[in-house]
Amino acid sequence: LVHADDQFVVFHDINPSARVHLLIIPREHIPSVLNLTARHLPLLRSMRALGHQLLSELVDQGDTGYPVRLLGFHVPPFTSVQHLHLHVIAPPFKNWIRAAKYP
Repeated sequence: LVHADDQFVVFHDINPSARVHLLIIPREHIPSVLNLTARHLPLLRSMRALGHQLLSELVDQGDTGYPVRLLGFHVPPFTSVQHLHLHVIAPPFKNWIRAAKYP
């Protein structure tokens, strides 16, 4: 467990694509990005801010040599879990196949 509060739970991806690969999961059940509405904008902004905060805490840009941060969702049918989760990734990727998955 990387982080937990009243809105989110964050942990490392069980099958990471990069050196740092976190998942931010809202405690509110939202099946997928297809269920998001304008009402969810504050939640999404908080998820993004938390992702950047955690990357700043976990990754020194000089440490990875790769200052790019990737944050994003999978869109059905390319989801494996029926609960919204934000991928927070700091390359380098584990291999070129993983890099192609998150362009």
